[in-house]
Amino acid sequence: MEENEQERSVVEAVVPALADFSQLVGTLLMQIEELRSHVKQAATETTLIHAEQQVCTWQQDLEDLLPLLDTLSRRTADVADPDSIEAAMFQSCQTKAIQLAQLIFHTVMDKYQEPKEAMTDESEHGDHSLTAEAEQQREAWIQQAQGSIARLAELNFILVVAGANNNSQASVQKDLDDTIQRYVKYERSVLRLRAKPPIARLVEYRKEQSKIHNNNTRGGLLLDGKVKIHHDDADSDDEDEEKAVYEQHHAPVLTHILGQAAALIHPLLVWKSQLPPAPCENLVVESIRKLCQETIQVLDEQTQVLAKSVSDWFWQDHPIEEYLSQSAEVDDPNNAKSIMNGAQLGALDGLVEEMRFSCHAQAHYVALVAYSGEDEPITDGSTPTPLLAQTLEKELLPEWTWKYASLERFLAVRQWQSALAVCQPVQIVIGMPIQVPSVVEDAQFLSTRALERSATTRSAQAMGTVAHAVSHDIWSTDTGVVGSVYQALVEQRGCWSAPTKESEATDGLNSSSSKQKLDFASALMDALDDDMVQAAVAKKPGTVSSPGRLPSAPSSGGFLGLALGDNQAVLQMQIDVRFCVMNGAHASAAACRALVEYLDSLLKSDDGLDTRGGRSTSMIELAREELFRYAGDYEKFLKVQIHSSITEFAGGTRAPRSRLVLDRIYEFFANENYAIDVKEIKKLEDDDRLARELDSRFHSSMFLNQISQKGESHVIHLIGEELEEALTQIVTDALFVPERRVTDWGALLFWKEIRRLQGLVTQALTSDHADEPPVFAWARLSQIATVLQLESPSEWLIYRSSASVLTKEELEQTMSLRSDFSVDAIRTVLASMNQ
Repeated sequence: MEENEQERSVVEAVVPALADFSQLVGTLLMQIEELRSHVKQAATETTLIHAEQQVCTWQQDLEDLLPLLDTLSRRTADVADPDSIEAAMFQSCQTKAIQLAQLIFHTVMDKYQEPKEAMTDESEHGDHSLTAEAEQQREAWIQQAQGSIARLAELNFILVVAGANNNSQASVQKDLDDTIQRYVKYERSVLRLRAKPPIARLVEYRKEQSKIHNNNTRGGLLLDGKVKIHHDDADSDDEDEEKAVYEQHHAPVLTHILGQAAALIHPLLVWKSQLPPAPCENLVVESIRKLCQETIQVLDEQTQVLAKSVSDWFWQDHPIEEYLSQSAEVDDPNNAKSIMNGAQLGALDGLVEEMRFSCHAQAHYVALVAYSGEDEPITDGSTPTPLLAQTLEKELLPEWTWKYASLERFLAVRQWQSALAVCQPVQIVIGMPIQVPSVVEDAQFLSTRALERSATTRSAQAMGTVAHAVSHDIWSTDTGVVGSVYQALVEQRGCWSAPTKESEATDGLNSSSSKQKLDFASALMDALDDDMVQAAVAKKPGTVSSPGRLPSAPSSGGFLGLALGDNQAVLQMQIDVRFCVMNGAHASAAACRALVEYLDSLLKSDDGLDTRGGRSTSMIELAREELFRYAGDYEKFLKVQIHSSITEFAGGTRAPRSRLVLDRIYEFFANENYAIDVKEIKKLEDDDRLARELDSRFHSSMFLNQISQKGESHVIHLIGEELEEALTQIVTDALFVPERRVTDWGALLFWKEIRRLQGLVTQALTSDHADEPPVFAWARLSQIATVLQLESPSEWLIYRSSASVLTKEELEQTMSLRSDFSVDAIRTVLASMNQ
């Protein structure tokens, strides 16, 4: 009786469980069948599927079946008998789910096609034109559909591997490989479909250009156009002008191909990187890894095939070889044939920019997929995944980079030659008379632009080549380099221009009152200026003259001096030229150092720079070292120019009857009597006498009077140092002469004159555009004046310090000037100094 009751209770417990299991099975089969019917209907239709929502919906519906299958799997696992009805029902459901997943995946692979991007030129004014918001929505749906398709492949892997017990190992592997191959084939077709529209437009354009330029002897298509430049309201009422611009046709297509490939490859790389390390016992993980690797490989192969085709078209359609052959020639910058006009430079600049952009896009793509081709460690004896094709990295990109760098160098030199042909002095600060040759600013702009553009290629080879070209071809100070900034400064090119009517009118406003009194003299000077201008711009045989080039450095003995005599206009021109050269030398040195800093900043800011290969890096280091050396050479050149300018315009040679300022100051100190008493000093130290005898001599120099207005701050400081040294030498030479004697009162007079001379120099060097006037110690003259004012030679031992600059010989000469210092006292002081 008890046994019957136990059996009855077991049956009563099993019946509800079976009912619940059957209900789950029914629900699962009903959902499978409903989804299968929708997919089957789409599979039998001939039209393609363009709705991303449908693909995403199928993926989500299939995703919803997994919890039911998981529940049934756990219920079946609780049943010990594998031949039970529950196990049979679960296997049937599992088989149907696998078939449904394969049906959905196959249908999507065969029928789904991404919506095409609307053609702007066809739908610009139509009702179906895409707005920016609609285009963003389309891109978002495409990305979502791509994710759903990848998830469908993963669901197929999960279901097939889960049902491996119902099929043979070979059958399971076949299903997995079939899913992988279908996915790879689909991704390949997606890439080709995305790349097809721009490629088709390029092909059509090449056909049109081929017809237009069928008789073109250059051998390439000149792909250019015109665009109107509209003036602002504030501009004049001139008609709109047309300016030739360069249109890029190949680079956008190449960039589109690489961009779409990267958009397809990048998610696969991320997916692959998040998998457990290989090898893995999980068959689903290994299938996903294989899918990612094979898809990346096929996409990369297709990308490189398409990119090579566009690259070949680019070389065919542009006169690259012609430019490269010209770049190998050494042209004389003075030769008019070597100077390109604005249209030619614009076309070449556009070509170089398109090549730069193409190199940039290729480098980004190579950096993206480079690590995916590396060998993974294989420990289970399986065959390693083959490496990615390296056509782009090993062939296309090096070729593009080399040709770009060569043309960038050629363009920089041609632009520099063009700027050199029209060089003229320009103001450093608007409204200030400080001028610098335009060649310096042009060279710095062209160099900076070339370096910046080469850095965007992400290639150390390109940067090294361009940096070396910039340093050597433009800034070189080496002998034998033709057409550099240094040579232009030596030749004084761009350092003088004929006065314009505007500047004459401005000068007239500033000095109208004085000119009213000198009408005749003004008219005469204007006539002389006109003659001077015509003579200065006269052409020499075999040379190309330009508005900014002085045919030869005019000196007092030059042809201008012979033609016009001791004319102040000629002297003023010479002074203007020399100041412009000195300012240009300093600006060139600063530009070289700035280029080094800019090059370093580019290297630091570009973490993705390809620095493989020591030669490319060594070229960059060589360029940096050359620029540093050139900066030092320009500084040396500046000091030489300052020394020669002071010698030429201020004197210092102490030539007889010289009217130059330093020679006249030497004459003043040489004739000054310092052996005076208290009665004589009152007359000699009178300010009116010193202003008449000393100040007037100093202010008679046109060169010294214009230092503060026409010299750059650093140039003014260096001129001050040179002036201090020259004046110190002049005064000491005038002072240390035989039979010269100085009394204590004469020492006071000498000290006052030295202080007055220092004040004149400081006044001449004080500029409105400088923060503070340069300060000089005048150490030798100050210490000589101090020694002369001592009560006795022994006092020098008290005042002497480590800052003393006087040698023993100079100290002995200075003390010997004092008539009241005994020889023995002087020797005692000198002997104590030796101790």
